[in-house]
Amino acid sequence: MLAHQIEEVGRHNAVDKTIGSAILANAPLDGFGLVLSARVSGEIAWKAGRAHLSWIASRSIPTSLAIEISQVTRIPIIARAMGKEPR
Repeated sequence: MLAHQIEEVGRHNAVDKTIGSAILANAPLDGFGLVLSARVSGEIAWKAGRAHLSWIASRSIPTSLAIEISQVTRIPIIARAMGKEPR
């Protein structure tokens, strides 16, 4: 199983590195998704669609363009995804 955690200053760079690492490893991406701490932009939704990811989850609300792209690519965006805060 491909389990990478890539941290980067820019969210777009982190998405590019994550998807690129999987492609270079010949790992199939369908069935996998993105978990973001930042807002899902249209560009990130488009990258997820082109990579054939299955879903995107974010702690924030996606942009209206990201919602439109997710409808076209049929990739659900889970907004306001949060777990319990550590104690």
